[in-house]
Amino acid sequence: MDNSDASRTFASVWNRHLSNALPRIPSQPEHKSSEQQPFVLHHLSAKPKKQALTESSSTSDTLTTHLLMLGYDGVYILALELLVYRSAFYTTLFVSKADSTGFLKLNIRLVITSILRTFILSISRKDIPTRICLFARAQPQYIFPDSGTNGFKHVLTDRQLTEWWIRALDSLLCIFNNPKARLHIPGAEKGDIKYVLRKVSSAWSAGHIFDANLTELAVNKIPNFPDDPKSRFIDSISAENRDSDTSVSQFFDELQMRQEFRLGFVVGIIGVEGIIANPTDLELQGAIVESKIYTRIHDAIVTGHYGNLKDARNATAAVYKVMPEGAMFEIKGSLENDKESKKVEAKKEPVVNVIGGMMVRKRAKPSHVSVSEEFKKAKTEV
Repeated sequence: MDNSDASRTFASVWNRHLSNALPRIPSQPEHKSSEQQPFVLHHLSAKPKKQALTESSSTSDTLTTHLLMLGYDGVYILALELLVYRSAFYTTLFVSKADSTGFLKLNIRLVITSILRTFILSISRKDIPTRICLFARAQPQYIFPDSGTNGFKHVLTDRQLTEWWIRALDSLLCIFNNPKARLHIPGAEKGDIKYVLRKVSSAWSAGHIFDANLTELAVNKIPNFPDDPKSRFIDSISAENRDSDTSVSQFFDELQMRQEFRLGFVVGIIGVEGIIANPTDLELQGAIVESKIYTRIHDAIVTGHYGNLKDARNATAAVYKVMPEGAMFEIKGSLENDKESKKVEAKKEPVVNVIGGMMVRKRAKPSHVSVSEEFKKAKTEV
């Protein structure tokens, strides 16, 4: 199909799967038209490039980077950067970054899982396992600068953030056949991890999705994702010439001793793996651009300011101007009477936004507090 036909088809798919997760917001008095104002989804894709995921990967393996940004009334609400690795044996989705601004109160978990479900169904292949990987780490912001200080963005503790992502991914297990879902928290006891998994399906257990054979070499089994602590440790092992004698089991034993895991922060290494039951035949791509153009647009996004609504509108408008043709899809929300949805007009009550996964503020904890002590405290608060 040509570009215009593809754009209409993609728009139809997003509307069909995402409109039920977005509220139907009545037209505001300042808008002359009585029609409902749509949400705007920007989908940008960098052209695929050859990229090995592990040292044993084939040179024919590819990486495609996707950026999905949702806006309403001229301001961005949330964004996801998703990395798709393809080999002959797996389709691997790495949730690289996720962020929100807090300027529209939404049922964030419903929106995020709806986007991920639609995207996963489109990239998966028949009879080839699909893996979802992410590293849950609390930060004030990852994509929208200053959004952690605007007063509308709710912040979670590290433990709450990991639990948020577990519940979000648990709702996606229904699209898999016999999925394997794992959570590894460096420094945590198995009982602590069991506590985190207490409210999700039995498909979840402590561990990681790379544990089929723990005696395999780590460099051949652990994916090398960008800006990921596992990848930094893999690089360290290579620099120390320990590639040939560090097993997967030894890798995870040593990982908890890394500096970024020793300060008592609860960080989750989360993975889901399985065959997608009914993948679609249409891969959602949005506007496909050269890597240098993708980087230029990405830089325009991460150099804006989202510390207040006025600056956020200006930053959003600047990005709108550089978005290429075919990147924008209008989506009309159809969710009625959504109690969690409310437009931010002024700095009143802070908006609850529990999007999780790498964009909420870290809670300072003294270095002597262990991960297990953090969980003991959490259990007494329930």
